[in-house]
Amino acid sequence: MVTLARSSTRHAGSIHVGARRAVARSRKRRCEVFTHILVPLDGSEYSERAVEPALSLAEKYGARITLLTVMLRFPESKLQVLTVDQRSEDHGRRYLADVRAMKLGTAAVPVALVVELGTPAESIVECAMESQADLIVMSTHGTTATRYTLGSTAWKILQDAPCPVLLLPVPRPPARDVADQER
Repeated sequence: MVTLARSSTRHAGSIHVGARRAVARSRKRRCEVFTHILVPLDGSEYSERAVEPALSLAEKYGARITLLTVMLRFPESKLQVLTVDQRSEDHGRRYLADVRAMKLGTAAVPVALVVELGTPAESIVECAMESQADLIVMSTHGTTATRYTLGSTAWKILQDAPCPVLLLPVPRPPARDVADQER
């Protein structure tokens, strides 16, 4: 019995050293969990609320941020005109530059600005895949804020995203009092 106890103690000691090494490796990996955070923006106040939490995560994990806006383009449209597309891209770049200046200021995090032409959900998923984003941070609703739990774009991205998606809820108006409803 004494021999077993000594052997168990020796074994437990070696596990303890091995466990410390595993914890150290885990901590090192944990700091590298997110290296690229994608933040889709549609020009709404709701979507822009995702910038600050994304910045906080980027600072914590040493990640870079990509601010993305998708300018709507109807596929195979006869009305598609290159000058219209160019103006849309220019408008999108100006919008993203303004968001970067207002929301990110002098942050020490690398920030890329990307303007895509297409449909929002598909373009966001495609950008996440091509840029190898580790996380998408976005609002549950954008310009079409509704009473539903998720907007249609957020729902589609949840279904098709190649990485985790952090959805930030839209603040709901306070519930009206029963007495107010009876009037």
